[in-house]
Amino acid sequence: MICTKFIILLLQANTLHHPPGIPFGLSNLVSRSPATFAVIERYNTYYESKIDHNKVIVVDANTDSPQAYFDNAIYIKGPTAALVQASYYDDVDAALTIEKQWFLYKECGFDNTAWLERRDELPDWTRIRRDTFPAAGDDVVRISEANVDGRIRDTRNMLVDMIRPAESNIYIEQLFIYDAYVIDALIKRRRQRTNLDIRIIADHNGNFMMNGFPNTMFLRELAAVGIPVRARNTLGIDFTFPDGPRHTFHQENHRKIMSVDGSVLLAGSSNLNPDTLQGSFREFGAQVFNRAEIETFESVFLRDWADDDATSPMVIDGWQMSFRNKIMPPETSALGWSTPRTGSSDANKANVTTERNQTIIDDEAYGAVPFIQAFDTEEEMIDKANDTQQ
Repeated sequence: MICTKFIILLLQANTLHHPPGIPFGLSNLVSRSPATFAVIERYNTYYESKIDHNKVIVVDANTDSPQAYFDNAIYIKGPTAALVQASYYDDVDAALTIEKQWFLYKECGFDNTAWLERRDELPDWTRIRRDTFPAAGDDVVRISEANVDGRIRDTRNMLVDMIRPAESNIYIEQLFIYDAYVIDALIKRRRQRTNLDIRIIADHNGNFMMNGFPNTMFLRELAAVGIPVRARNTLGIDFTFPDGPRHTFHQENHRKIMSVDGSVLLAGSSNLNPDTLQGSFREFGAQVFNRAEIETFESVFLRDWADDDATSPMVIDGWQMSFRNKIMPPETSALGWSTPRTGSSDANKANVTTERNQTIIDDEAYGAVPFIQAFDTEEEMIDKANDTQQ
């Protein structure tokens, strides 16, 4: 949404050029046509798991006092706030497109058609027209983002670069915690620095109604190296719709924050999951280095960690997945976490350390992640999935 003195412009984001979030080309199994799109649109607006996920407000970007606020976490004043707006020029340009057949809810007028006649004018509203800005302080801010067409997707690298030199502590509060690259970096650093204090507060994923999945996926591996995970205690509200159905809505722990050694913190809209970090979602965040602000976050984090009214342990022992309010048997539930394998003697002692973790421990260089299995064809991938389920 862009506001000028006389006009409020509401545009649907164009996500068509994001990298697809559904792996192995599975989305290609359903042909994209007006008929199939209309059916999918009724049930899920995350078509191909692509979405504009950032939450950003920029005020007075072309004045002496620009301000930016994003994802309920970071408020910035000064030149960097203007840089935030500059990042969105391409988003407005992409939204004013003739590719409107794949926009959602076209019949309601949400395909931006009404603004196409001003196609050459409107992107200029977001253009930064100044070369210099007065400083608003002496803090350094580093932008992180996944941009509108997938050319920029640097948040995963920034997270790993923060983890690798950690010496004292890593504190993470996140909605999701199942990006394998970030998990591997945490496990590797914990093994290199056995006294490193790593703690994670996650969401219980109650809205998925699967008893904690997908945040259960790496709990065993994290626990095996002494990385505890707690879930923030949030509210659940039962609601009965006028036509009869009853549903429980779960409040989410929607934070996405990581701090390291009291000296650097990254926050924004990016979850620790593959969709977000590979660029399928449009994301925005910032890395900050203000020790006083970071200390405030870490002190609140540790306070809530120790408060059983605020957080509760997440454990995998005896865990069973649920689906459609039914508890799955242990064998099926085991699909909800990564598969343990025997590797080195350390892996055998822990009884849950995976071959993948041992591979990364032994190899200082970050290369291809060895646990990801490649398939030559979609048919081969589907056959393998069917064999696994039998």
